[in-house]
Amino acid sequence: MTAVTAALAAAALTAGPLAGPAGADTAADVVAVDFAQATGPVHGGATGMLYGLSDPGVPGDPLVAGARPRTVAQKAPDGDQHPNGDALKIADGFFASGGEEIVVYMQDVYSKWPYENLGIDDYLAKVDAMVRKVVTERPKDKDRFVWVPFNEPDWIWYQNWSTMKQKFFSDWKAVVERIRSIDPGARIVGPNESWYNPGRLRDFLTWAKDDTCGGKSCLPDIMAWHELSRGSLADYRGRYEDYRRMERELGVGPLPINIDEYGNRRDMSVPGQMVQWITMFEDTKVDADMAFWTYAGNLSDHAVRTRQANGAWWLLKWYADLTGQTVKVTPPQPDVPDTVQALAAVDPSVRRGTVLVGGGAAPVRLDLSGLDPAVFGTRVDVVVSKTTWTGYEGDATRPPVVAATRTTVRGGTLQVDLPGGDVMAAYRVTIVPSSGGAPAPDAPWSVSVEAESATLTSAQAYNQDTTADPQLYATSASGTSAP
Repeated sequence: MTAVTAALAAAALTAGPLAGPAGADTAADVVAVDFAQATGPVHGGATGMLYGLSDPGVPGDPLVAGARPRTVAQKAPDGDQHPNGDALKIADGFFASGGEEIVVYMQDVYSKWPYENLGIDDYLAKVDAMVRKVVTERPKDKDRFVWVPFNEPDWIWYQNWSTMKQKFFSDWKAVVERIRSIDPGARIVGPNESWYNPGRLRDFLTWAKDDTCGGKSCLPDIMAWHELSRGSLADYRGRYEDYRRMERELGVGPLPINIDEYGNRRDMSVPGQMVQWITMFEDTKVDADMAFWTYAGNLSDHAVRTRQANGAWWLLKWYADLTGQTVKVTPPQPDVPDTVQALAAVDPSVRRGTVLVGGGAAPVRLDLSGLDPAVFGTRVDVVVSKTTWTGYEGDATRPPVVAATRTTVRGGTLQVDLPGGDVMAAYRVTIVPSSGGAPAPDAPWSVSVEAESATLTSAQAYNQDTTADPQLYATSASGTSAP
């Protein structure tokens, strides 16, 4: 279903006061941001992607650099799982664009999905070949390739834990020892199961910490599991805390974490959805790679063709541009899927505060506090930009500034009102000391017309309820609401 979109600015935002009390006639979702309560350095780990890169220059290096993924998950060198996406072939462009680690999906050396099981000896021979190739071809930066021995072993090769647990331990040991026999300093990622299963994970960690693989502990160097359901938006933070508690109880870690597949089909390319995922992974300071649902080489549905951006790419860029320290944010409904969520950061070195917010249909009031006059002064410029869904293949130029004002900060507090009505949108709000001429909006007038709202003659238009089935692709009018 296609929306016919002319060019609309945020009339609702500019019609009322930007800074000040929310309109009394409209109930707003209130998001509290305390710039005085830092929660740690900006990590920037949530823009990773599985098979987001396919070949050198695909997608274009500027798109990769703008999203600045710390990690990407790619197939094993010379693997048969996909025609492209080889970890070695995309490495130069990825590292040149600011990337830090390539997560190698080793079992993607196989051609079938789920992976054909030809026995551990067959697999070990393939492991040997791929690790030797990386060590030979990338001797100076081989440590930037991290190895995933098994992908989703809870339903591929080792489903029945009661009968296959010892087999998994034995095979894990054999694969890790083979990797370390070639590269003693290699880092291992795992167990990389399809969801957070605390029973299996506790068994694995208990065994791994007491056994040795290649002269070292059998523990992975990086913990990984997948978050691939709508329920993850409700449960992830609890799972994260449960895992950290498990580590303390077992006397391991804390290990760095990579949630190396996350999100649903309906989330990718939708700013209002992606901001919910990004927020919780930044809150817990983990790396996270967006899932691969469509095809390789499009930044997990954020690149249009090879060199253009869609609406959600701009949210990734806004997030990648954050610097300094994240600060405490309290949304109205933490851990509730498809509601307004936000993250915020302050960087005193450049005297800037930033809030990224979206995901709800109602108007939003930002209650900002802790605006230190030593950083912001007493007069500030508040600038609001908006990015919304442009479709999976819809170009999006620089997001317009939909509202801007110069205002006085009193007692370190400020209120900023944002309009409702666009559940698929995300906003960036920047606060800086006032200087020069007063800021002004630059958004053109626009209007959006949905095809299904028109009189249909020989065509059919439809929406999809992506709350009931988040594996449906997003459509412009439904977003996360039923038609």
